[in-house]
Amino acid sequence: DGAPWIGATGEDQVRDMEEESAESATGEGRVRGMARFLGFAETDVELLWIAREALEAPLPAGWASAVDDLGNTYFHHTLSAETSWESPNDERYRALYRYHATARAR
Repeated sequence: DGAPWIGATGEDQVRDMEEESAESATGEGRVRGMARFLGFAETDVELLWIAREALEAPLPAGWASAVDDLGNTYFHHTLSAETSWESPNDERYRALYRYHATARAR
């Protein structure tokens, strides 16, 4: 029940709650940012699970992510040497969103 707070001062509790809130906001912000990137309508909040899944999905076999000198993430296929600024998963999740958004509209 209150066990996590046993022995903690009020200041510790507030700091912990602020850290949890910041992490949650950052995570939620990343999900909403991915949703916008994938083309979600603002009203499709019940489909945000697709954006969350896109952020957490592993890269397909043969793909790796890297960071350039400016801190930008890019993707590189190790066999073909193809590179892309977009994840090789992005189109798959755009299609998944379109499928579910269209099904909901019916």
